Amino acid sequence: MSVKPDQAHPMWTELYDENDHYAAAGDGQVITGRIHRGDENGSTTYQYSTVTLDS
Repeated sequence: MSVKPDQAHPMWTELYDENDHYAAAGDGQVITGRIHRGDENGSTTYQYSTVTLDS
């Protein structure tokens, strides 16, 4: 069995201030990407993908 994120349909979040947010994947999702600009006060966006199980 293997766990595979759906890279065909990833979802990106809006931009967040890096020092003032909490990021967590929802049910059945994993964080598959992250883009950060600037220093610790810069902005960050996250990519989430749905997880499927292959047997």
